[in-house]
Amino acid sequence: MPPAIRALYQQLTDWRIENDHVERSATEANLQRLHWLAPGAAAWSLLQWLVFSVLLWQHDGPVGAESWPLGRWLIHLAEWPLALLITVLARRWRHLSRRWIGRALCSAAFGATVVLASLQAGVDQSVGQGIASYLLACVGASLALYQRPLKSGLMLGLGYALFFHLVGNVDAGAGALLPLRLQGLVGCVLAWTLSLLLWRQFSALAAQEERLARLTAELQHKQQELERLTRVDALTGVLNRATFAELTERELARARRQATMTTLLLLDLDHFKQVNDSWGHPCGDAVLKQVAALCSASLRSTDLVGRLGGEEFVVLLPGTSQEAGRRIAEKLRQRIEQNAVSFGQLRVRVTVSIGLASNPPQQNQNFEILYSEADKALYMAKEWGRNRVV
Repeated sequence: MPPAIRALYQQLTDWRIENDHVERSATEANLQRLHWLAPGAAAWSLLQWLVFSVLLWQHDGPVGAESWPLGRWLIHLAEWPLALLITVLARRWRHLSRRWIGRALCSAAFGATVVLASLQAGVDQSVGQGIASYLLACVGASLALYQRPLKSGLMLGLGYALFFHLVGNVDAGAGALLPLRLQGLVGCVLAWTLSLLLWRQFSALAAQEERLARLTAELQHKQQELERLTRVDALTGVLNRATFAELTERELARARRQATMTTLLLLDLDHFKQVNDSWGHPCGDAVLKQVAALCSASLRSTDLVGRLGGEEFVVLLPGTSQEAGRRIAEKLRQRIEQNAVSFGQLRVRVTVSIGLASNPPQQNQNFEILYSEADKALYMAKEWGRNRVV
């Protein structure tokens, strides 16, 4: 295949994919336009039908002279109920842009406009009127409704074929017939070109809006991720010290209002330096990650888990008495001791010392005071042999 033909085929394929992608948006816009335009078209057609009804009633000319008003009367008799039906359906189906029935309604409105305009042009030739109504209808339909280029070209072409046939039935010489057909062809081509340009413009705008929406979503996601990273410890995924202290202050304030007790656990891994010295810092990181995961999995969703730095973790237990906090701490200590950390071929067992401090409802303590008391208890746990709760 020659390169030029291949490039043209690829361009047409890209356009087809793009048309498929934006057709739903175009249908949504068309249904919204029909929601407002179809009532006006129905009212205008009804008015013309009433006018030609009066003309037929008052007609007293020669036999056969009423063929033009009768033809227009019949066309408008079909137009205004059809426009009224499209109005009702457009309002009822305005949320069906994703389904074929919404697209079919928009195509039917476009095609009906072109066909009725061709019929009207054919009837008008019996009294020597021009084809301005046909040209205006084709251009108006192209302006009002977005249609895929192939579909609009097909409907405009069928409308012109009907126009070509009806104009040829008029008793006129070739000198008058050929200009009419050429004018109709030029109008048809102009309407299709306008429809094509509007469709391409709509496709470009839809693509830009989609890219903008995608970039906005990515930016929001990155912003949320950045906010999350500023609030959590990068290695373990639990809260960092600043965020933990902030949330603890809120919980202590709420506990004072509700007269409930709060318990703080301070955890320190025993002999963690030996893990780093013996098996390297990657193994130490794996230990820290597992301890953080065990703490998060062993506690309630309302409890807070944070890493203060190094091998030191902290846990806040809202609404928990000192005795209940001690039981939770002991359970957590045993779970950490029983779950060895897998690192390659290694199975590293670690233990943890835990210091406990509680805040009775009547005491007005903050995070720093509670942390200081828990740190003293942690120091005693280490002094008494580690791997224990004090």
